[in-house]
This record gives sequence, structure tokens and C-alpha cells, in this order.
Amino acid sequence: MGPSLFLVVASKSTTVPTSRTINDFEDINILFSGFKNDYNFSNSQVLNQVSSLTIYERKYAGATIDLGEFDADLELSLWYTQMPYGSLKPVLAEISFKYSDPNANFTRKVVELAASSFGALKGLT
Repeated sequence: MGPSLFLVVASKSTTVPTSRTINDFEDINILFSGFKNDYNFSNSQVLNQVSSLTIYERKYAGATIDLGEFDADLELSLWYTQMPYGSLKPVLAEISFKYSDPNANFTRKVVELAASSFGALKGLT
């Protein structure tokens, strides 16, 4: 079997409800209290578009995955560097699943099932 065509990376993210428009690092520092301490960007630092790059995202949701203690919502995001059309292939595909644990007590079993799920994705062709 040859090298995998996929790079599988696991991460953890969170959602912060806000109506704030993100214009500068002050907006980020207010929403994410530890960000300023970790990265020390000035509040007045303006955010700029990277290399005039525009990314188009298409999301597909509705499936669930069993993680033992949780049923997680599965979401597929396809990322394009131009407006998507029929045969255009995405530059990136992101699969994520979302679940909440009000106590933030993610058991080893849940973490292992999540890692196993991503491992199974790596074997797809």
C-alpha cells in the first residue's frame, strides 16, 4: 500500500457566542481571554487579508457518529480558492464532529473513539 493521500490532524475547538465583528486583535483578545497572554498582539493591531486570498466554504451536515458516551454531529466542510462549480475539486476537506460535555469531562473512551474515527478516515480512497 502506498503513502496516504490524506493528512489527518486532530484538534479541539470551541464556540464563543458573539455579535462582535472581528476587525482587530482587541476583538480577539476580548473574546478569547488567554490569547493576549499567549501571543501578546497589541489590541490596535489590524487584521489584514492574507495575500488577497478568498476562500469559499461549503458545509454539509446531518450525519451523526457514536462516540460511546456521546452521539456527535458530523460535518463535512469543503474549501475552495474559487467559487465552487460542478467538477471543481476542493483544496481542503475538513471533517469534524461536535459534541458537548457540560462538565468538560471527556473520558478516555470518547477520546479513543474519536481518534479511531479519524484513523478510519485516513484509510479512505
